Amino acid sequence: MMLANHTSIGNIFELLLKQYKKLYSRNAHTQHFKDTLLFKEKEAEGIDEFEAAQEVVQGLVDEYDAAKHSHYI
Repeated sequence: MMLANHTSIGNIFELLLKQYKKLYSRNAHTQHFKDTLLFKEKEAEGIDEFEAAQEVVQGLVDEYDAAKHSHYI
């Protein structure tokens, strides 16, 4: 069995989240999604998909940060 620390991948998720927030704040590339049938049917809920995805990635970042500490488990 091999024990390895792969928590450095959290830095990549953090960078992606930072870039995503920057683009999303400018509504960059969101028009492509807003034009699809799924988003037109649920206009208010469709945009929530972007926010839900952001929360999932933020959860990953938080989990990897927590895993860096010795008292994690």
